[in-house]
Amino acid sequence: QEQIIVTLRGRGTFVKEDLHIKTDAAALDQLMRKLKTLLVEFHYFGVHENDIHNLVDEIFDDLRKEDDHVNS
Repeated sequence: QEQIIVTLRGRGTFVKEDLHIKTDAAALDQLMRKLKTLLVEFHYFGVHENDIHNLVDEIFDDLRKEDDHVNS
C-alpha cells in the first residue's frame, strides 16, 4: 500500500531505493506533543536548555553512526 517494496519480475523483491516516506500529519502531531511533554519534564527537573541540546546532538550522532554501520 505504501509502495515501499518493489517486485521486479525475474529479479526478486526489493526495498524501493528512492524511498520517500510520507509523513502522517496526525502521527507527527502526536510525536510533537510527546516531545513537548518530555521537554517540560526536563525543564521541571532543572535540566538546562543547553544540556538538552547536547543530549539531542548525542542522540543524532548515535543515529548517524548506526546508519553508517548499516550502510557500510
